Amino acid sequence: MNLNRIVIMFFGVTLFGLSGVFAQQLDSQLATEKFQKIDTNKDGFVTSDEMQTYQKVKFDKLDTDKNEALDQEELKEDKEQTFEKANKDSDEKISRQEACDQFNDYFNSMDANKDRRVSEDEFEEYWPINLRL
Repeated sequence: MNLNRIVIMFFGVTLFGLSGVFAQQLDSQLATEKFQKIDTNKDGFVTSDEMQTYQKVKFDKLDTDKNEALDQEELKEDKEQTFEKANKDSDEKISRQEACDQFNDYFNSMDANKDRRVSEDEFEEYWPINLRL
């Protein structure tokens, strides 16, 4: 193997490794920004009420026809696919109750120590694997 190939392979491996580090930093930054947006009282914790308020705002923004359900056309506007797991009855639309239930599931899964509030660490731990609120 000649020196040029070795240099190119080294550069490729190094670049690939750095891209993973940058992706992790970006994920962490996005999680922090989202956490701060949901934590409306700025106490460093997200409560179930704050999570539901956030869900309501997102749902209302997407529900353009104001019929209390998100159809397939409205869901196309949900670039973060926030509600993709909410449709439990497979009827091709998401009711407000299904959305509320989904966010309760998110909250309960994030609350690792079951103290009925989610810390930023708990939020960041859950974030990259399970949601993009």
